[in-house]
Amino acid sequence: MDESKANPANPANPAGRKPRVLICVPVYKPFNSKIFRKTQGSRALLPKGLLHPMTQKSIENTIAHSGERIDFGLTRIVGDACLTRARSLLYAEYKNAKKEADIDFLWMVDADVSWEPDALERLIERDEALIGAAYSFRERDAEKARITASRFRPDRILHPDGLVEVDGINGGFMLIKDTLLSEMEAAYPELAFMTNPPRMLPTFGFWNFAITPYPEWIQEMHPELEGQNEFVSEDWAFTHRARAIGAVPWIDVSVNLGHWDGNKVFRLPSFKPEETKEV
Repeated sequence: MDESKANPANPANPAGRKPRVLICVPVYKPFNSKIFRKTQGSRALLPKGLLHPMTQKSIENTIAHSGERIDFGLTRIVGDACLTRARSLLYAEYKNAKKEADIDFLWMVDADVSWEPDALERLIERDEALIGAAYSFRERDAEKARITASRFRPDRILHPDGLVEVDGINGGFMLIKDTLLSEMEAAYPELAFMTNPPRMLPTFGFWNFAITPYPEWIQEMHPELEGQNEFVSEDWAFTHRARAIGAVPWIDVSVNLGHWDGNKVFRLPSFKPEETKEV
């Protein structure tokens, strides 16, 4: 990674070098298998047909927009239907890449999400250990109701700049500091495992599903759930584990994401600063 063009003003890198980000993309199956098969011999990490075209365009536009200020790497896992395992395998690739160069952020993006070219830099400038942006579920009834895949808390106020603390971040657009990942490794040694042959790499199951008591704020809203457990999906489980060791999970609602199903996109309502409160 080239350090010749530093960004000393970046709060995430007080040493002055450009921040280094590894983009991690889980891909269950190619978006267009016919086109993808024609590129099987390609050395490209993102051959045509692998991702949704709007995701591929978003990655390319982000690198074009921020390449002077950020060093990028990219890795992907293709063909694993278990998203929990796929995210852990991507973390194995992240750990392996760190043997060659320090990395400051793991940026997890799903293969059907789109975003604005400056979105990553905006998240980095927040200088938070765990931050993401919210998107809608891809179901048509969810589109009508604008149901988010993140878990927002009614007892947390949205800041005027678009930042809000949440209970669970959707994992398809999540930026994680390397320092937090190192702290999680130390805090959760029981989640360590080795990936299967032939590519045996150490990793951690930070995204493992969890059965955990309902949060207190939900029990206050639904007293009948007191003493009951809930099933927590992989992305919210990651968020809960990070929170348990002191990290605060944030969503930047000023970042506008699309969640694609073929040529149809699902979006949450746009951020309106005038509707937020000073805190």
